[in-house]
Amino acid sequence: MKIEGRPDLGIDLMIRLTESEARALDALAGYNFETFLETFYQKIGRAYLEPHEDGLRSLFIAIRDKSGIRAVLSRMDACRSVWNGTKVAIDAAGEGE
Repeated sequence: MKIEGRPDLGIDLMIRLTESEARALDALAGYNFETFLETFYQKIGRAYLEPHEDGLRSLFIAIRDKSGIRAVLSRMDACRSVWNGTKVAIDAAGEGE
């Protein structure tokens, strides 16, 4: 048996967003990726983005499918509706006061 040590260098970033920024990011990732890319390249060019196309594709997928941004924003909308009096909150545990 032979055991080798191989270094693995990587980075994970945590980004803190305001509600407005989260909504903007969710909206941006909501576009059809191929259409977004085609339009971007036509209007702005390929030089900066093309080398990162795979990363952008996985970022869009992660934002849409895995990040939970939409779920958090939906809960914020529901909370705001309760605060504004357009919806009524219930005790999810079924306990009274």
